Amino acid sequence: MTDTFRFSPRPNRAAEIRWREWGEESFREAAEQGKLVLLSISAVWCHWCHVMDETTYSDPEVIELVNAGFIPVRVDNDRRPDINRRYNQGGWPTTAFLSPQGDLLAGTTYLPPESMRAVLKRFRELWEEKGREIEGQIRESEDNRGREGPAGEKRHPAMRLHQGIRDEVWRALARAQDHRHGGLGGAPKFLMPDTLELALDVYQDRRNPSALAWLTLTLDNMLSGGVYDRLEGGFFRYSTTPDWSVPHYEKMLSDNARMAVLLLRAWRITRKPSYREKAVQTLDYVGRTLGDGKGWFYGSQDADEEYYAEDMAGRGAHGAPFVDPTVYINSQAEAVTAFLEAGELLNNHRFREWGRSGLELLAGLVSGKSGVPHFKEGRDFEHRGLLEDQALALLAIQYGHQLTGEPDLLEKSIALGKLLAERYWDEERHILRDIDPRFHDVRLRPQPAEISDAAAAARGLCLLSRLAMMPDLEEAARGILESYADTYPLYSYHAAAYARAVDLLLTGPTVVSLRGRSGEGLYQGLRRAVVLSPLPRLVLDPTGNNVYPDGGADESDPDRPPIATVCRGSSCSMATRDPEELARALAVNSGLWMEG
Repeated sequence: MTDTFRFSPRPNRAAEIRWREWGEESFREAAEQGKLVLLSISAVWCHWCHVMDETTYSDPEVIELVNAGFIPVRVDNDRRPDINRRYNQGGWPTTAFLSPQGDLLAGTTYLPPESMRAVLKRFRELWEEKGREIEGQIRESEDNRGREGPAGEKRHPAMRLHQGIRDEVWRALARAQDHRHGGLGGAPKFLMPDTLELALDVYQDRRNPSALAWLTLTLDNMLSGGVYDRLEGGFFRYSTTPDWSVPHYEKMLSDNARMAVLLLRAWRITRKPSYREKAVQTLDYVGRTLGDGKGWFYGSQDADEEYYAEDMAGRGAHGAPFVDPTVYINSQAEAVTAFLEAGELLNNHRFREWGRSGLELLAGLVSGKSGVPHFKEGRDFEHRGLLEDQALALLAIQYGHQLTGEPDLLEKSIALGKLLAERYWDEERHILRDIDPRFHDVRLRPQPAEISDAAAAARGLCLLSRLAMMPDLEEAARGILESYADTYPLYSYHAAAYARAVDLLLTGPTVVSLRGRSGEGLYQGLRRAVVLSPLPRLVLDPTGNNVYPDGGADESDPDRPPIATVCRGSSCSMATRDPEELARALAVNSGLWMEG
């Protein structure tokens, strides 16, 4: 394991605590010594984690109390999201007390030194006096739960999916919209690209003016407010105020990749120059600051209020905030998708090369037996088996196949799709697991996947089913989405990604198949029409494998002039060799077509 403990970049004494890594050895030590485990979950970009390192974990009495009375375990949220999901207490840093068997007894987030000293003394005394009694109560509770069946994991009959699901989630989203500043609710205000993507879908499908009005209000206020870095480009993680003016200054790769994609789609619909301009600036920031120039993209850049308060000259003198050099495969996949799309859409050679280099590296990690790892540090790849990594890698790699036509990318996508359908689905409990059971920690048994991760997996399977002509993968996607059909209302607008995945499954993708001589200008013109389209659920089949008999299969000769066939389901609506006709059919903005 290459993991090392990472503390605040500013002076602190947190390393004087004898931290252990998460693992059996730490819990065995706790059991042998009769001590509680003090679990600290931090993040390298987290401001209050740094404050806790500099204050609480640098306090001499706290250091002494922890080392003498507890087995301290430190976990990085980004590197071990599976541990974070099970023990996080509502934010970072998380401070949790666990039994030697890994049971959560109590927890909170940031604690100042004086509070921490009192809590440590109280929990040490409590465990010394009543530890056996508490463990007995935990075991009795587990036995009762075992007889009743694990909560939330009982098998349910498959619930029916219906088109109204997206409408219900959209109504929940509409009720939470801030019509003064954009975004959702009051403060803090997060970027939440899933909800903005849903607004674009609703506008495109229904020509709903309120959806577009809220979207543009949100984007305009984000871009003119403090949550967007107008000097260096890129989005901060969230705003502490409703008007987007006072950000928390960390920058996350995932947020910036997704917001760039969103801005480019909004630009295709509205033709607002600022959306294209800020998308380009955002991706320039990612490539310049979070990229290694060879195709790997780093996870985040630290928050530093003093640095971001300076003008450009002052920033140079201050020194840039720390960049986490770890590559996280889930956000690597999102960055690859963003650069591939921007490179093709804007005909930007630099973005295209960054995207294709990153795609090659990502695809090279795929194993048909184990999928992709979670993170890369230096030359080492760590921690396999997390659902989100497989789902986002599948989406990125199959999108790469759509743009390049490379058969190896389709094969890699199929390998990931089969792995998702076979290793993550629990038929007995009718759930999608968040971890491949072959890789889970003994204390972290698989749980039902987060609804957003399940949506990404279902979306990837649904698209791949059509690209590879594998209907069993669509059925796997249906099963995943049905397993949330009775609980999605509990998530309110946080089910936006789920609603979009259900819509994709029930409506079906629009597949544009291209056949003929791919080197011809006509082929490139037809392909350009697809790239410029803002339509949701659009799939480009670059090899023509999806042409149905009623859509012109007689045009299959690769030496014939290029032709595009537009199909949905088992029927095709048109076959054309006219790029302009195809552009009109795919709702390409006429102004963009003339510019392109």
